[in-house]
Amino acid sequence: MRFVQHPSNTRVLCSALPITDTVQDGHLVIMTFWKPDAAELAAICAGNPIVLTILGHTMPPVSLGVEA
Repeated sequence: MRFVQHPSNTRVLCSALPITDTVQDGHLVIMTFWKPDAAELAAICAGNPIVLTILGHTMPPVSLGVEA
């Protein structure tokens, strides 16, 4: 998947990744927006899982969703 610009983006992380700084349920969060390409979308529609990879030895709080 490739990251995409979003109207809510407030800064760029690591000189490349546009992010949005916001607050959700009283917690400071950052959001990034991603779009699957045609092959990835076909794989998702075929029932293949989406994989979230985190560097390190623990799982920080994360959230995956779809923008309405």
